[in-house]
Amino acid sequence: MILVDPDSEHLEMALRSGLNGQANQDLQSCLFFSSLPSTSDYLKQHHAQLPSWTLCFTRQQTAGRGQAGRFWLSNQGDLTFSLLFRTREPRFLSRWPLQAAVIIAENLREKGVPCGIKWPNDIMADNQKIGGILVETFCQGTAFTAIIGIGINGISRDGKEPDQPWTALDRYGVVTDEPMPLMSDLLNALIPEFEEPMQDLEKRWLGLDLAWKRQVTFEKDGKTFSGMGEGIDEAGRLKILTSQGILYCHASEVRLKWRR
Repeated sequence: MILVDPDSEHLEMALRSGLNGQANQDLQSCLFFSSLPSTSDYLKQHHAQLPSWTLCFTRQQTAGRGQAGRFWLSNQGDLTFSLLFRTREPRFLSRWPLQAAVIIAENLREKGVPCGIKWPNDIMADNQKIGGILVETFCQGTAFTAIIGIGINGISRDGKEPDQPWTALDRYGVVTDEPMPLMSDLLNALIPEFEEPMQDLEKRWLGLDLAWKRQVTFEKDGKTFSGMGEGIDEAGRLKILTSQGILYCHASEVRLKWRR
């Protein structure tokens, strides 16, 4: 069910009051919903009518998608949004999910959340998932459209947990009852970094990489391998040191695990 938030005007005012000059200027359109199946799917369905740098936010997401087709559900107090933007520079498409993960994790660390990244784009805190990112791209003529979907757990809840341990921002003293201040902080960091390629991605990644110099196991082509995480290359591929040498992995090729 799609429900437009009746407080949309107030939400946009609160959001923009916290944006810096560049982010406020670049953000062309804001869409706010009380309930939506998926913020990314909504932007994808309406992309032809939307300008570059359109934000879609919902208080409740009922059919969100994560990596490898997993579901990502959210409720009041969680931070769930997607950004649409366009570029004519396709060389860095494979880096965008990692770039977004670095920006989000660094921002949450500044707020006292002990974040790291499980390659390629799971945001973890104390070895539990606190957020996830899904970047989808498609071509329109000579321009590429990207939709960056971001979900961050805001409030701890009882009940059935997802298929892996999870945590939430409130366990670290970050309040999301009024989500726009946190949203403003994230957009202030995200928008400028996506205007130009992140030149120091590999260096910043190492400071957050939970697989760095750790023994990991991974599945590739139906087989299980083991090795040591060695960071990423300039294309965003995971580097794993195995007995046969360095193996370079795309996100679509492997499923990564490590010993806690």
